[in-house]
Amino acid sequence: MIGQIPECSVEGCEGTVRVKGYCKGHYNRVQRHGDPQADKPLRPIERVQPDICTIKGCMRPTKAKGYCATHYKRFRIHGTPQPDRPIHRHNRPGGTNWSPKKMAEIAEQEEKRGK
Repeated sequence: MIGQIPECSVEGCEGTVRVKGYCKGHYNRVQRHGDPQADKPLRPIERVQPDICTIKGCMRPTKAKGYCATHYKRFRIHGTPQPDRPIHRHNRPGGTNWSPKKMAEIAEQEEKRGK
């Protein structure tokens, strides 16, 4: 048995044993129903997420459910990713996150100081 990975005790299942001789899926069924329900196949757990946001015109990387961080946040809060609303980009070089008005004030102050 050394070097071998034990398989689930349900016939035909090639899942790795996690708890009490069952793979995670069959053990969850035992916990919920008292039976591994060996006659029912387990759903595949592989979830493929796209690399970029699924909203048309948005090229940001995905965070969850096929949306970028901004569209996912809108989805969580409003129930919709609100694709028609523009994404405001306030991030500025140097890691600041100031509004355009604040950036103009800083630029004016720097001009006065001779930078």
